[in-house]
Amino acid sequence: MDMWETMENVDLAIFALETNKIGQYFGQLIEQMSPLMAGLQETQLLEVNQTLTAMLAAMEHQDYLLLSDLMRFQLQPFLKSILS
Repeated sequence: MDMWETMENVDLAIFALETNKIGQYFGQLIEQMSPLMAGLQETQLLEVNQTLTAMLAAMEHQDYLLLSDLMRFQLQPFLKSILS
């Protein structure tokens, strides 16, 4: 499973209210992003870390809609921009 599929699984788990799977998929996503993050420039790393920190805070507060929005509207466009 690649990180795009993992993000889709996070969203599916959120909207199916499978809260036990959200954390599992989020952890997989972080693991899948680790090799990519190693090659980022400092400004890019700061940007992605801010987004991931906000996503983690959303998880801690069980604000899963915010988690989904951060993933869709911040993380995914960022990843697309650095991978293109």
